[in-house]
Amino acid sequence: MSNDNWVCFECRYSKRQNKMRKDIPKCVFCKRELYNIGYKVKIPKKIDLKGWLNIKKTSFERDRKYLEQKIVQDVKRRHEIEKEIVRIGKLNDNKENRRKIND
Repeated sequence: MSNDNWVCFECRYSKRQNKMRKDIPKCVFCKRELYNIGYKVKIPKKIDLKGWLNIKKTSFERDRKYLEQKIVQDVKRRHEIEKEIVRIGKLNDNKENRRKIND
């Protein structure tokens, strides 16, 4: 199993933890939940403020892009379902069609 890097951007603390674990680790200093930045990101030294700001910026940007893509996919899927409901509704009325719409 591979480990992911978990970080606290406030304390500049990092920890490696198995990615299959369900719990979110906490910072040993401030007790906040750590942020998962994956396993490929190189952790800067604690005194490297620019390095920490850079991984924070790139991590948040990556997550923002992922969430935007997820929203677009969800809207497309919802639209497909709505079109299918309309299509089924136009078919001859029978029990099977009503069951499909109600599911």
